[in-house]
Amino acid sequence: PPGPQPPAGLSVPSSLKPYSARPEKQTRFDAWLESSRTGRPLSWPAAVAAQTRVAEASEFEKVCLLFGRPQHALIAARFTSAGAEFTAKPRDEAADPDELPPPPPPV
Repeated sequence: PPGPQPPAGLSVPSSLKPYSARPEKQTRFDAWLESSRTGRPLSWPAAVAAQTRVAEASEFEKVCLLFGRPQHALIAARFTSAGAEFTAKPRDEAADPDELPPPPPPV
C-alpha cells in the first residue's frame, strides 16, 4: 500500500542496524533506505497502519539524519579511535614557551 516516501539519497553506515531487536521494523527500515537510494516507490506492508507508516517514516528519516554518512564522517573525524597511535610529546619533555599559543584576550 502507498504511504510516505523517503527523500532521495539518504544513507547510513551499512553496519548500523538500529532495529535489530525488532526484525520486522528493521526490514521496513532497510526497504525504506533502499527506496531512498534507488528512487523506486516504497510499498509499505498492508499490516502496517497508515498512522504507523507516517510515524515510522519520520523516525527513519531522523535516524538517517543523525547517523547518515556525511554527519557520521564529520563526527568520527573529531574523535580518536582507541587503536590510534598517540603522537604527543611525553609528559617529561618540557614544553618550549615559544610553542605555546598566546593567551586569550581579556574579556
